[in-house]
Amino acid sequence: MQVIPHHPIVVAILSLSLFVVLILSFVILGSHWVRNHVYAFALQSWVIAAISIIVAAWGHYPLLYGIAVLTIVIRGLLIPFLVTRLLDRTGVGREQTPIFRSSSTLVVGGILVILAFVIAEEVHNQLPRLSSVGILAFTVLLGVEFIAFLTLALRTEALSSLLGLLMIENGVLAGSLILVPGLPFFLEIVFLFDLLVIIATYAVLARSLRSRLGVTDVRIMRELTG
Repeated sequence: MQVIPHHPIVVAILSLSLFVVLILSFVILGSHWVRNHVYAFALQSWVIAAISIIVAAWGHYPLLYGIAVLTIVIRGLLIPFLVTRLLDRTGVGREQTPIFRSSSTLVVGGILVILAFVIAEEVHNQLPRLSSVGILAFTVLLGVEFIAFLTLALRTEALSSLLGLLMIENGVLAGSLILVPGLPFFLEIVFLFDLLVIIATYAVLARSLRSRLGVTDVRIMRELTG
């Protein structure tokens, strides 16, 4: 694992950015308004792009400038635009029948982040050269992944589940930018094709559910028979 130079100001900015990425994951987890999920995902992507620029400048990884551009264009602009259009076409506003209340899901999410920190500390014990920002990056990576999977398990709207999947990739990208700065460029190229397939699949699913059943609640699929 490699980490950028330990300049105090850079470490402080990166730490703050990582906290923002994690907090925005909680926004997606706790809110039942689907449009809020879109805004949080877009802002999260912009913050990750900022992290990429900082690491590129201070760690001398020029390819990460390309990652920043791709992140802004695809994750920060294109995906929110496409999902917003889907929301307008399907008429989805919020989850009508959430599985749990927001407070309950946030508590579970907090527990999962604590678990992520415990795992990161254990990794630090095995890799003592890992810096404080590296530990935080690993914690955020795992924490966002745990929250994303929890979102997938609890969200009933198809488009909210879509953003849960996309949040998984945001978590991996945010952590890897600091832990292994040379890897994200290749990850982003692979993720790009995944993003296109995921969005196309969920767009077809949401529009099909809306046109045939009048809802976009994925739980209705349990009643379908092959």
